[in-house]
Amino acid sequence: MAVFGTVLVVAAVVVLVRVMESWPHPPPAGTTSRAQAHAHMRQDALRYADVLATADRAGPLTQERLRTLPTPAGLAIGTATVTERGPSTVVTFSTHATYGSPDRRTGTTACYQATLPPDHTSPTVAEVPTTRCDTPPDGP
Repeated sequence: MAVFGTVLVVAAVVVLVRVMESWPHPPPAGTTSRAQAHAHMRQDALRYADVLATADRAGPLTQERLRTLPTPAGLAIGTATVTERGPSTVVTFSTHATYGSPDRRTGTTACYQATLPPDHTSPTVAEVPTTRCDTPPDGP
């Protein structure tokens, strides 16, 4: 009976150790997911579109003016290009973020287009394929 009890206790301990090893552990502090990074880039794009709309209200937004426009602190915005689409001004730009654990970060990029209507109402922001951010300013 003692041998049976010992075997049962050992088996229970082995099962408990296996369950503990396979149990999901929380990620290290400071870890961000790809979805969180993407949401952050979307927020950056919306904030930058507001900056663009404010600048556009002060006068036509040209490629030259865009180069001198200060980017708000904390925004990771890539090179932007200005095109005209009918009466609206369209600015294409990239946003950048990282995700993963604090000791192993991975970079990601998204491309957005902010359409600034001529009546200076709120801009519309849409995510576009990242290849659009590679299009030269005089491109389609």
